[in-house]
Amino acid sequence: MDEPRTILLVEDNPADVYLIRRAVEECGSDIHLFVVPDGGEALSFLQKDAPFMHMSSPALILLDLNLPKMHGAQVLPAMRHLPGYLEIPIVVLSAAAKEREEDHCLQLGATAYVQKSSNFYVYFNSLKAIVHTWLGHEGTSSGVSPRERREGERIPSRIPRIPAAHSTTTRPPGARPKGKTALSAKRGE
Repeated sequence: MDEPRTILLVEDNPADVYLIRRAVEECGSDIHLFVVPDGGEALSFLQKDAPFMHMSSPALILLDLNLPKMHGAQVLPAMRHLPGYLEIPIVVLSAAAKEREEDHCLQLGATAYVQKSSNFYVYFNSLKAIVHTWLGHEGTSSGVSPRERREGERIPSRIPRIPAAHSTTTRPPGARPKGKTALSAKRGE
């Protein structure tokens, strides 16, 4: 049997962790998901510091932007500077509007940016598409999970764009929030 595929999830929200864990489980039983709640622990995991010395290196990293202790925008370039992690796909998951954050995250080293949708089904399917896109289909026969075979779902060939109608943003497109946000303050805006 092939070596298990590993995903590192950097996420502090228990509801998001639960949802992502379920999506990964549907993608194959040979995928191992490790969860750390903040950027500092993520860097320790990748550097194999204690207590992560014996963990396998991830084939995919899912990174939330709004993390305690060390913001995702700080963690991302630090990950890219670690030996062995220049080519590993890092997908940023955030509720922040894609139009506002995607370019910045890509400049910092993200492979892709996915806006968390308030529509459960859209978000859940985009999570499965992320896993299938970067980890392939080796763990399941015919390239689909048993549940997908039962329901006749097709696996997208690329990560679907989450429609703006499913955005969690309540402001009109292009409108800036009043006052400084935590992220704009860090950027000096």
